[in-house]
Amino acid sequence: MDNIRRFLLRRGQICTIQRNPPINSRVSMKLTTKAMRDESARESYWEGIVLADSNLTSGEIITINGLNFLTQTVLPNPQGELLWYGVKTNSQLELIQEQETVDDNGYIIKTPIVVATIPAYGTIITATLRQQQPGLLPNSIWLFQIPSSYGVKTGDKLRFSGRNIRVEAANILFLGGVTELQCSEVVA
Repeated sequence: MDNIRRFLLRRGQICTIQRNPPINSRVSMKLTTKAMRDESARESYWEGIVLADSNLTSGEIITINGLNFLTQTVLPNPQGELLWYGVKTNSQLELIQEQETVDDNGYIIKTPIVVATIPAYGTIITATLRQQQPGLLPNSIWLFQIPSSYGVKTGDKLRFSGRNIRVEAANILFLGGVTELQCSEVVA
């Protein structure tokens, strides 16, 4: 057994990888703040090492001490364990779909229902961000990173902090396993 595995088994924190069914593993982690220019995001970016038998992949949610982290990149370590980089989720998105039923008179009734609650990392699109990323759409207000496994796509409806929002663009090529969403608010 190598030193890193031994360390993780003895001193690592228990984490839960949110799969179906969830699995537990051991992790050691720290903030990634060395080159951080945006002070508001300093608490968001993390890196760590997890046991290789967890088979952690990019785009998975891991829970550590009640906090959720979205893994953005997972790489093998030369000693056999897995290095991961990710963000602490700061948002919950509800994926909304319309369920169609027929009433007694034969009319179709569309009822919005929540089909999934998605942990996400979100940021507000500012003027500075628009200068740094000129491809942002003019009506987009928020950027969210979510696991690609939820299959959210352009045009989908979401709810965020009680607001109805729409996915203006879904970048599935952002990072392997992670989808970046540009969202706007839906005005009723």
